[in-house]
Amino acid sequence: MRSGEKCLKRYAVEESHQYYTEAFDLLSNKPEKSREENGLLVDLLTKWALVFYYRGAFRELTELLVAHEQLARSLDDKARLGCSLPGWV
Repeated sequence: MRSGEKCLKRYAVEESHQYYTEAFDLLSNKPEKSREENGLLVDLLTKWALVFYYRGAFRELTELLVAHEQLARSLDDKARLGCSLPGWV
């Protein structure tokens, strides 16, 4: 995630997308995630959203957020939920 953030600060959008994709794959495929790891996954989606925005990939972003909406709701964290709902895109 940090590498994705660093690349995005330099507007290396495609490189940032690759790092976020790797982080997402690692986190989402991990069985038996803790509450903290689920929160980290929601945070990753929120940060990754900017990359999708810069790429103009709004449909893909919306699909990704919709697919993980229940996860965000399960955390019972209104701030995270508000940032991760597809309606803000």
